[in-house]
Amino acid sequence: MSSFSPTWGVAVVALLLALAPTAFAQDAPSGRALRLEVMVSHFSQSPGTIDPRAMRFHRILSSQFRYESVKVLSSRRFNLRVNETGSMTLPTGRGLKVRPVSVSEKDVVVSVDVEQTIRTDLRMRNRNPVVIGVQPYEDGKLVIILESDLRE
Repeated sequence: MSSFSPTWGVAVVALLLALAPTAFAQDAPSGRALRLEVMVSHFSQSPGTIDPRAMRFHRILSSQFRYESVKVLSSRRFNLRVNETGSMTLPTGRGLKVRPVSVSEKDVVVSVDVEQTIRTDLRMRNRNPVVIGVQPYEDGKLVIILESDLRE
């Protein structure tokens, strides 16, 4: 059985939400911008290094999944209000769209759409990363890490 099974992304999402429960430090009035960090990485079983920009996530994931190397392919910071959409193109050529749907004092619901791959709404705790294993890529897996931060 491959260590990059279709349920890999769902398991990682559940794992990170369980490992990092925190709440917003303040209320989230409507109209406030949400900073959404998007990191696109290549996780592989081929020998290599762990990209220093992914080290924080490697500490969490290394005991849960088999991989030998991680390379950050791109990262982007979006400052979005509820129902504003941020988009970028993944290394596969497919589009990624993220859109905050709701913001409360405890969490954020973000709509995530990877063209022809996945469309879902994720409930995220502030400053707690969510990892989505998107699709096979080169000799491994394309992985998207999302992290929200309610801005002042």
